[in-house]
Amino acid sequence: MTRISDYFLRIAVLAGLLGMGMGMMMGMRQDFSLAPAHAHLNLLGWVSMAIYALFYRAVPIAADGLMPRLHFFTAVVALAVMIPGIALINLGYDIGELLAAVGGAAMLVGFALFGVIVLKATAPGRA
Repeated sequence: MTRISDYFLRIAVLAGLLGMGMGMMMGMRQDFSLAPAHAHLNLLGWVSMAIYALFYRAVPIAADGLMPRLHFFTAVVALAVMIPGIALINLGYDIGELLAAVGGAAMLVGFALFGVIVLKATAPGRA
């Protein structure tokens, strides 16, 4: 049995803690210029990763094989590239646009992989 669910859940908790910490810092400073990065970190990091974890835990057969590992790698790398990219855009750095675009494309690929995994694991006649 794979531990992909555990890995996704660990990333989700880490992203949630970072996102909440970021929100606290923005509130204390009354500077909300990084709100888009904060929102994406919470949604794509905490919420999406937690949903992935719960799906793989609820449907263990979905966690078997190479595709779930590719999904995990793609989702984590996308998050690690996209969030700093969004932050850099809001701080006025041009490189942020490239990072956000690459990270966003990788996030889409990761979600498409997840879609295929879900369709295969929940197909009619599947045990």
